Amino acid sequence: MAPRGWTLAVALVVGILTGCGGEGPALGELTQEEAALLLGALSAAYLPTPTPPAATAALPGGAALAPTTTVRTDSTQRTFPCAAGGSVLVTTADSTEITVDVLLNPHPDTSFVSNTTYAGSTRATTSYLDCTSRDFQGGAWTLVADPGLTFAYDIAGTTSGVGLTSGGTTTTSAYTLDGTWSGTLGWSHSGRSGSCSIAVLTEMTTEFSNGVSSYDYSQSGQVCGLAVSTTSSTNPG
Repeated sequence: MAPRGWTLAVALVVGILTGCGGEGPALGELTQEEAALLLGALSAAYLPTPTPPAATAALPGGAALAPTTTVRTDSTQRTFPCAAGGSVLVTTADSTEITVDVLLNPHPDTSFVSNTTYAGSTRATTSYLDCTSRDFQGGAWTLVADPGLTFAYDIAGTTSGVGLTSGGTTTTSAYTLDGTWSGTLGWSHSGRSGSCSIAVLTEMTTEFSNGVSSYDYSQSGQVCGLAVSTTSSTNPG
């Protein structure tokens, strides 16, 4: 789901709205602000969330283990409920290469050190089935497949775990995601409806250390022929 704390930075667009079908300017088109709100509602309805590999919890004792590399692939089809009604059908295909390097007893204070690196891709297609989602102002948007959106994301990251001889473990991780949304979907909002083309770039970086997580998240592109961008961060600056 989309991170909290949206800050909208909406680019100026000159000319008549393009890319939205419908019954006329008052019914089937969106304003600049509404295009940004629709992007927020889409993020709230569904975002791909690949699960980073966990650091290996090796047992103390023995010699160091040789690094191992595996490729994890899977494809799924799941239906997710939308917060205000309806659902979204999501078909995904993931491929991730994971390398794990474990050192046992590398230091008197540690029983093991595990470093996991990974990189891969996530591809998802979404079909919105009268999915009603709310934008960051609380407005309701009903989304329908027309035919829907395609997500194409690349992911990479590291996860490190340290086992202490005194007991307990510490974990740090960093994770990046970047890619695109594209496609067409139908929308209904405030008694109006239309159909929009979507072409949006998404970038996200998350970090976790000593029990504290942080993230930076941004989207920019075209929604219904209008240039929009959103940012969200635990450190808005």
